[in-house]
Amino acid sequence: MRIALAQIGSLIGGFDENCRKIVDSARKAAGKHADLVLFPELSVCGYPPMDLLDQDCFAELNIRTVRQLQQLLPPDIAAGIGFVNRTPYSHGKKLVNEYGIIQHGKLAFEQIKTLLPTYDVFDEARNFEPAQSRSFFEWKGIRIGIAVCEDVWRETDIPGTAYLCDPVQELFNLGIDLLCVPSASPFVSGKLPVRQRLAARIARRGNVPVVYLNAVGANDSIVFDGRSFVMLPHAETAVEAAAFEEDLVVWDFP
Repeated sequence: MRIALAQIGSLIGGFDENCRKIVDSARKAAGKHADLVLFPELSVCGYPPMDLLDQDCFAELNIRTVRQLQQLLPPDIAAGIGFVNRTPYSHGKKLVNEYGIIQHGKLAFEQIKTLLPTYDVFDEARNFEPAQSRSFFEWKGIRIGIAVCEDVWRETDIPGTAYLCDPVQELFNLGIDLLCVPSASPFVSGKLPVRQRLAARIARRGNVPVVYLNAVGANDSIVFDGRSFVMLPHAETAVEAAAFEEDLVVWDFP
């Protein structure tokens, strides 16, 4: 299976422009014969949406854009997109940070983000309800687990990341063959080797490749450096996208 990492910069609330970027990148990925194209966390609406989440119309615009993408994306490629959705649960916060796979014009798979950061520039637990369960998406005979950004940061010593739940281990227990990490990870000096060491540790633990797909650009006062990559179980980086610019790279699952 050929996987495309579509490292784009999404504008907060720029739904039309974000939709155009997603469709254009998906078409380019299909032209490179990719079977699956992955976009960053909250690629539909931009990150971080902050107080826009208090507006009822914001979730509606996310959902409407997802419906447009179901019609506009190439039918011969599966596409992973991040968006704000209304919660499927009967209690808790009204919104979720969701990652979905669009395939053949349908929203074929949905995974809600589990670990919601409240440190540094993050305040996700104020608006989002965490996932109650994890599952995988099967495509071309490969079981693909989705861990949205913070879901992989549990095993670091960063203050605020001492979570009880371990979404990655739950996905490993389900027997996944590949772990994809759509992310909106802000740039700080020295952050890339920290991400890569984390991905290498996870890849070794599960004996699976890790596709780390990061946002690029800047929103508000936060800068995203991109530099998406694929980490193999023996701690070798298979591909790496450009720094601080939009990029599209492909990788063939071995």
